[in-house]
Amino acid sequence: MVIYESISAFAMQALYPTQKVFTIIIWFGPNYTCAHHHTVCWLTNAFGFAIQAYDPYVSESFMSTVGVKKADLEVLLKASDIVTIMCPYTEESHHLIDERALNTMRKHAVLLNCSRGKVVDNQALFKALSEGRIASAGLDDTEEEPAKMDTWSPDMNPLFTLDNCIITPHVAYISEDALQECRRVAAENARAVLLGQTPPNLVKP
Repeated sequence: MVIYESISAFAMQALYPTQKVFTIIIWFGPNYTCAHHHTVCWLTNAFGFAIQAYDPYVSESFMSTVGVKKADLEVLLKASDIVTIMCPYTEESHHLIDERALNTMRKHAVLLNCSRGKVVDNQALFKALSEGRIASAGLDDTEEEPAKMDTWSPDMNPLFTLDNCIITPHVAYISEDALQECRRVAAENARAVLLGQTPPNLVKP
Protein backbone atom coordinates (compact mmCIF):
# COMPACT_ATOMS: atom_id res chain seq x y z
CA MET A 1 0.00 0.00 0.00
CA VAL A 2 1.10 3.57 -0.64
CA ILE A 3 1.49 4.55 3.00
CA TYR A 4 3.82 1.64 3.80
CA GLU A 5 5.86 2.29 0.67
CA SER A 6 6.14 5.95 1.65
CA ILE A 7 7.28 5.23 5.20
CA SER A 8 9.73 2.60 3.99
CA ALA A 9 11.21 5.08 1.53
CA PHE A 10 11.59 7.70 4.24
CA ALA A 11 13.27 5.19 6.55
CA MET A 12 15.77 4.18 3.87
CA GLN A 13 16.53 7.78 2.97
CA ALA A 14 17.08 8.53 6.66
CA LEU A 15 20.31 6.53 6.38
CA TYR A 16 21.72 9.30 4.22
CA PRO A 17 22.77 12.81 5.33
CA THR A 18 19.53 14.44 4.19
CA GLN A 19 17.24 14.04 7.19
CA LYS A 20 13.51 13.65 6.92
CA VAL A 21 11.33 15.60 9.31
CA PHE A 22 8.99 13.73 11.64
CA THR A 23 6.34 15.78 13.43
CA ILE A 24 4.37 14.79 16.52
CA ILE A 25 1.25 16.71 17.46
CA ILE A 26 0.73 16.18 21.18
CA TRP A 27 -1.80 18.02 23.26
CA PHE A 28 -2.04 16.89 26.84
CA GLY A 29 -1.73 19.91 29.11
CA PRO A 30 1.06 21.08 31.41
CA ASN A 31 0.75 18.30 34.01
CA TYR A 32 0.55 15.25 31.79
CA THR A 33 3.50 13.08 30.84
CA CYS A 34 3.34 9.91 28.79
CA ALA A 35 6.25 7.50 28.42
CA HIS A 36 4.71 6.18 25.17
CA HIS A 37 5.27 9.48 23.39
CA HIS A 38 8.80 9.72 24.72
CA THR A 39 9.45 6.23 23.32
CA VAL A 40 8.09 7.26 19.91
CA CYS A 41 10.55 10.18 19.92
CA TRP A 42 13.52 8.01 20.84
CA LEU A 43 12.71 5.27 18.33
CA THR A 44 12.05 7.74 15.50
CA ASN A 45 15.28 9.55 16.25
CA ALA A 46 17.13 6.25 15.87
CA PHE A 47 15.99 6.09 12.23
CA GLY A 48 17.68 9.43 11.57
CA PHE A 49 14.60 11.64 11.51
CA ALA A 50 14.72 15.25 12.67
CA ILE A 51 11.87 15.31 15.21
CA GLN A 52 9.68 18.31 15.86
CA ALA A 53 6.53 18.65 17.95
CA TYR A 54 3.59 20.94 18.53
CA ASP A 55 2.04 21.17 21.99
CA PRO A 56 0.86 24.54 23.34
CA TYR A 57 1.14 23.25 26.91
CA VAL A 58 4.65 21.79 26.99
CA SER A 59 7.81 23.89 27.20
CA GLU A 60 10.60 23.91 24.67
CA SER A 61 13.10 22.91 27.38
CA PHE A 62 11.07 19.82 28.32
CA MET A 63 10.79 18.71 24.69
CA SER A 64 14.53 19.05 24.28
CA THR A 65 15.10 16.40 26.97
CA VAL A 66 13.81 13.77 24.52
CA GLY A 67 15.52 15.25 21.47
CA VAL A 68 12.51 17.12 20.12
CA LYS A 69 12.35 20.64 18.72
CA LYS A 70 9.22 22.65 19.55
CA ALA A 71 7.57 24.74 16.83
CA ASP A 72 4.23 26.22 15.81
CA LEU A 73 1.76 23.96 14.03
CA GLU A 74 1.87 25.75 10.68
CA VAL A 75 5.66 25.73 10.66
CA LEU A 76 5.72 22.01 11.39
CA LEU A 77 3.19 21.12 8.72
CA LYS A 78 5.15 23.01 6.07
CA ALA A 79 8.41 21.26 6.97
CA SER A 80 7.31 17.72 7.80
CA ASP A 81 7.55 14.52 5.78
CA ILE A 82 5.54 12.49 8.30
CA VAL A 83 2.97 13.97 10.69
CA THR A 84 1.57 11.86 13.51
CA ILE A 85 -1.27 13.11 15.71
CA MET A 86 -1.32 11.86 19.30
CA CYS A 87 -3.55 14.32 21.12
CA PRO A 88 -6.87 13.80 22.95
CA TYR A 89 -10.12 14.90 21.36
CA THR A 90 -11.47 18.13 22.85
CA GLU A 91 -13.40 21.14 21.60
CA GLU A 92 -10.03 22.78 21.03
CA SER A 93 -8.66 19.90 18.94
CA HIS A 94 -11.82 19.32 16.86
CA HIS A 95 -10.77 19.32 13.18
CA LEU A 96 -7.28 20.41 14.21
CA ILE A 97 -6.22 19.01 10.85
CA ASP A 98 -8.61 20.72 8.44
CA GLU A 99 -8.44 21.72 4.79
CA ARG A 100 -6.15 24.66 5.52
CA ALA A 101 -3.75 22.45 7.50
CA LEU A 102 -3.71 19.78 4.78
CA ASN A 103 -3.03 22.38 2.10
CA THR A 104 -0.04 23.51 4.15
CA MET A 105 1.56 20.06 4.13
CA ARG A 106 4.08 18.80 1.58
CA LYS A 107 2.75 16.82 -1.37
CA HIS A 108 4.84 13.76 -0.46
CA ALA A 109 3.85 13.92 3.23
CA VAL A 110 2.22 11.09 5.18
CA LEU A 111 -0.44 11.83 7.82
CA LEU A 112 -0.92 9.38 10.71
CA ASN A 113 -3.82 9.92 13.11
CA CYS A 114 -3.41 7.90 16.31
CA SER A 115 -6.04 10.06 18.03
CA ARG A 116 -9.83 10.18 17.89
CA GLY A 117 -11.37 10.39 14.45
CA LYS A 118 -12.80 13.89 14.79
CA VAL A 119 -9.37 15.46 15.21
CA VAL A 120 -9.06 15.20 11.42
CA ASP A 121 -11.64 16.65 9.04
CA ASN A 122 -12.40 13.54 6.98
CA GLN A 123 -14.01 15.39 4.06
CA ALA A 124 -10.98 17.64 3.78
CA LEU A 125 -8.66 14.63 4.03
CA PHE A 126 -10.54 12.77 1.30
CA LYS A 127 -10.18 15.79 -0.96
CA ALA A 128 -6.48 16.16 -0.18
CA LEU A 129 -5.76 12.48 -0.83
CA SER A 130 -7.88 12.33 -3.97
CA GLU A 131 -6.24 15.42 -5.45
CA GLY A 132 -2.70 14.42 -4.49
CA ARG A 133 -2.16 17.27 -2.06
CA ILE A 134 -0.54 14.77 0.33
CA ALA A 135 0.76 11.29 -0.46
CA SER A 136 -1.09 9.05 1.98
CA ALA A 137 -2.71 8.67 5.39
CA GLY A 138 -3.14 6.10 8.13
CA LEU A 139 -6.06 6.48 10.54
CA ASP A 140 -6.83 4.57 13.72
CA ASP A 141 -10.43 5.75 13.45
CA THR A 142 -12.69 7.86 11.26
CA GLU A 143 -14.94 10.73 12.23
CA GLU A 144 -18.10 8.67 12.58
CA GLU A 145 -16.29 6.20 14.89
CA PRO A 146 -17.84 3.00 13.45
CA ALA A 147 -17.18 0.92 16.58
CA LYS A 148 -19.73 3.03 18.47
CA MET A 149 -22.46 2.65 15.85
CA ASP A 150 -25.08 -0.11 15.71
CA THR A 151 -25.53 0.25 11.97
CA TRP A 152 -22.52 1.21 9.89
CA SER A 153 -21.22 0.71 6.37
CA PRO A 154 -17.97 1.77 4.67
CA ASP A 155 -20.19 3.67 2.24
CA MET A 156 -20.67 6.27 4.96
CA ASN A 157 -17.12 7.53 4.54
CA PRO A 158 -15.41 7.91 1.13
CA LEU A 159 -11.98 7.48 2.71
CA PHE A 160 -12.62 3.72 2.63
CA THR A 161 -12.55 3.86 -1.18
CA LEU A 162 -8.99 5.17 -1.38
CA ASP A 163 -5.90 3.02 -1.93
CA ASN A 164 -3.67 5.63 -0.27
CA CYS A 165 -5.54 5.58 3.04
CA ILE A 166 -5.25 2.76 5.58
CA ILE A 167 -7.81 2.63 8.39
CA THR A 168 -7.83 0.46 11.51
CA PRO A 169 -10.92 0.04 13.75
CA HIS A 170 -9.47 2.00 16.67
CA VAL A 171 -7.43 -1.00 17.75
CA ALA A 172 -4.02 -0.20 16.29
CA TYR A 173 -2.49 -0.37 19.77
CA ILE A 174 -3.60 -3.93 20.50
CA SER A 175 -0.93 -6.49 21.33
CA GLU A 176 -0.27 -8.72 24.34
CA ASP A 177 2.36 -6.27 25.60
CA ALA A 178 0.08 -3.26 25.15
CA LEU A 179 -2.81 -4.89 27.02
CA GLN A 180 -0.53 -5.86 29.89
CA GLU A 181 0.83 -2.33 30.00
CA CYS A 182 -2.70 -0.89 30.16
CA ARG A 183 -3.51 -3.11 33.15
CA ARG A 184 -0.22 -2.30 34.89
CA VAL A 185 -0.60 1.47 34.48
CA ALA A 186 -4.24 1.39 35.64
CA ALA A 187 -3.32 -0.70 38.69
CA GLU A 188 -0.40 1.56 39.65
CA ASN A 189 -2.58 4.67 39.44
CA ALA A 190 -5.40 3.07 41.44
CA ARG A 191 -2.91 1.89 44.08
CA ALA A 192 -1.45 5.40 44.42
CA VAL A 193 -4.89 6.95 44.93
CA LEU A 194 -5.89 4.36 47.56
CA LEU A 195 -2.66 5.01 49.45
CA GLY A 196 -3.18 8.77 49.35
CA GLN A 197 -0.29 9.28 46.94
CA THR A 198 -0.10 11.26 43.70
CA PRO A 199 -0.95 9.02 40.70
CA PRO A 200 2.02 8.65 38.34
CA ASN A 201 -0.14 9.52 35.29
CA LEU A 202 -2.15 12.39 36.76
CA VAL A 203 -4.10 14.55 34.32
CA LYS A 204 -5.17 17.95 35.57
CA PRO A 205 -7.77 20.07 33.72
